[in-house]
Amino acid sequence: MNKKHNLLILLGVVLSLLVFVAAEARAADPCCGITGIDYKTGIVRARNTETGETFQFKVSNKATVKTLRVGQEVNADFTTGKVIVEADGTVPPIAGIILKQPT
Repeated sequence: MNKKHNLLILLGVVLSLLVFVAAEARAADPCCGITGIDYKTGIVRARNTETGETFQFKVSNKATVKTLRVGQEVNADFTTGKVIVEADGTVPPIAGIILKQPT
């Protein structure tokens, strides 16, 4: 019984930490803004608002590409090569893969 109780407590702590980390990650300020969208190919151009560097990313779901707009903020992780575009709350965030690193 004691081991089971300790395991449940540990599981609760781990889950709480995961929720906290996920909330912090989502609360991060977007680094970049969309500057152009090719709706046919799903390739999106964006600019880092701090450095002015530009990059491209691809959104493979063409239906979600149509929901993007120029000026919309995005979060880019150049280490992992992933981009997240926060949606308006009615749809889940849109994920993209960085094709061209900042220049």
